[in-house]
Amino acid sequence: MLIYIDPGHGGLDGGACGNGIVEKYVNLLVASLTKNLLCDVYSIHAELTHLGQGFGGSPYSKKRDLDRRVTLANEAKADYFISIHTNSSTNPIANGTEIYIYGKGGKAEKLANSILKPLVRTMQTKNRGVRLGNFQVLRETKMPAVLVELAFLSNLDDAVKLVNPYFLERAAAGIAWGVNCYIKGIPSS
Repeated sequence: MLIYIDPGHGGLDGGACGNGIVEKYVNLLVASLTKNLLCDVYSIHAELTHLGQGFGGSPYSKKRDLDRRVTLANEAKADYFISIHTNSSTNPIANGTEIYIYGKGGKAEKLANSILKPLVRTMQTKNRGVRLGNFQVLRETKMPAVLVELAFLSNLDDAVKLVNPYFLERAAAGIAWGVNCYIKGIPSS
């Protein structure tokens, strides 16, 4: 069993910014904590797609960066791919946690649902559900893939959690628990 965990953005691509938060730093921390929990607590082999530097090259190319992440997981024949992000909106009221998948009815949807319940509980955020998304890391990976949006850095209440080490550790614990439950075939709630 091999799970690739992708810290969204990285390197020259900082992702969303707001309320004093730069997305790539939150993503990398939660992804690293999740990997450690999967490996050390649940004995599930997990790897990160990058350690913060990204793969965009010089001059930077977001497409080349995403291509490399997908290729890395595909060539490793990973069993699952989890991309971790922090959401943002022009509407400061938008808040909560959601997970994206590419298509309904498959293993990715089951994995997303298994992760979402404990993640929402541990983050103490609104459950925005499992949604369809046409993201490259979902569409082009050969294994079931999910894209986790932890919370909205553009919402003040969510942002307070995204800078709190306790909630970031709890987010990683929720994701890791959901993955463990899915793999072992037990309910995550």
